[in-house]
Amino acid sequence: EQILRQFSMKKVLESVKVDENDVNDYFEKNKDQFKKVYRYQASHILVDSEEKANEIKKEIEDGKAFEDLAKEKSTCPSSENGGDLGMFASGQMVPEFDQALESMEKDQISDPLKTQFGYHIIKLKNKELARDNDFDSNRNDIEGMLLGMKQQEAYLEKTNSLQEKYKVEKSF
Repeated sequence: EQILRQFSMKKVLESVKVDENDVNDYFEKNKDQFKKVYRYQASHILVDSEEKANEIKKEIEDGKAFEDLAKEKSTCPSSENGGDLGMFASGQMVPEFDQALESMEKDQISDPLKTQFGYHIIKLKNKELARDNDFDSNRNDIEGMLLGMKQQEAYLEKTNSLQEKYKVEKSF
């Protein structure tokens, strides 16, 4: 009985298809949802005041090593590693930090930036595009999402039609 139920549902779900027009229509109607995703490697120095941040930025401009200043003056635990935050993707940091990184170029050092944590000076070590915001980069994700939605709809329709056709008794 269990095998027959699974087989029947598998047949219902296999019959669901998503065509290219559905995927294309969804992308066109929801373009603003698709953003470029970058992978970053960055370091930062975090301090509690804009004044301290400006002093540190000046020291960097005067030739002092970013990593040394991070070890000496940053309040972030990453200071032990010269401020290194490792690799991370767009959206993993607070929005202000993310926006600053998006506009920076490799090896650039930012001006002091205020976030909820304090004032940051960011050094961007590497930046690579992980996923673009175009149709081809998002096609498979859209197709999978639409397929899941249509399969859920087909499953609910089938179970509802069976419940209408056959009396269902609950004993609990």
